[in-house]
Amino acid sequence: MAKSGIIYLLICFILLPVFLFGQTKNADWYKSKANELARTGMQLTYEERNANALDTFKLVLKYRKIIYGNEHYMLGAAYLAIGISYFNLGQNERALQNYELAEKNYLLRNEPNYISLARLYRNIGNVYRAKLNYSKSIEYSTQALKIYEQQQPQNIYDILEAKYSIAEVHFLMNNYDEAIRIFNQSYPSIDTVSNIYFSDLMANIGQRINDLDQAKHYYENSIKLTSEFYGYNHIQLAVAYINYAEFLSNIQEFGTGMKMLDNANKILINTQPTKGTELAKYFEFKGRLFQSKPIETENITSFKQQKKQNLNEAIKWYNKSL
Repeated sequence: MAKSGIIYLLICFILLPVFLFGQTKNADWYKSKANELARTGMQLTYEERNANALDTFKLVLKYRKIIYGNEHYMLGAAYLAIGISYFNLGQNERALQNYELAEKNYLLRNEPNYISLARLYRNIGNVYRAKLNYSKSIEYSTQALKIYEQQQPQNIYDILEAKYSIAEVHFLMNNYDEAIRIFNQSYPSIDTVSNIYFSDLMANIGQRINDLDQAKHYYENSIKLTSEFYGYNHIQLAVAYINYAEFLSNIQEFGTGMKMLDNANKILINTQPTKGTELAKYFEFKGRLFQSKPIETENITSFKQQKKQNLNEAIKWYNKSL
């Protein structure tokens, strides 16, 4: 045998086991990498780095396609995650396209995972809510609710989230009675987080129907529940204070409104000392408060001086929000 032929055979004997081992390793590697990327994508979503999350979930889909092919129920979760990322980026049509692919792949399983389908339908409902197609939003959220209610044992948190989504859309449609009915129906089994969401909703309903006592009661209840659940130095409590302050300013209770803003500021100093969405919201709203603050004087000179001072103070806070 020629020397070159012997060398070729030796190379084959040496590399064949490596090649075969590499094939096995590749399948395991893709599975492991896809799962690792999925966890990274969820963390990026939590941090609101949605463009990075989108790129990460696309890689998850790519790797899972290598393992499972172009159509498989294991691709459903990746399409769902991509859809959520597009939705968070404001690209509703692309979100819907990926949700449709998620549903198609979820249904390829012999016994579909109905909980996954229900969560998909809730996300589709959210897109239609954002598109102001409220009837479609209620349709998909109701589909999700029916699935949740049919599960044994039931997950009350999933049921309450679906009910809240439906109630919120009824509020947006000015169907206040229906939103209140859903709240009353849900209340006996409500958990703290759902109660916070429903309290904010009931406060807004009270404001819309000019029932100021109801609005105050539920804004204050939201603050109480938020502080008990999240603690007294949490960003969610700052948001609750700002929401209440905005309501109080709308009904001309500026003194109490400023106290609520001060409470929010104490939290924001610790949680978002230099920048952040809620801090910007705080600065902007404080500017609006000074801009609309009433001036209690009949003297025209004093009125002009105080008005100018208020406007300058408002501009200062507006600039901070930027």
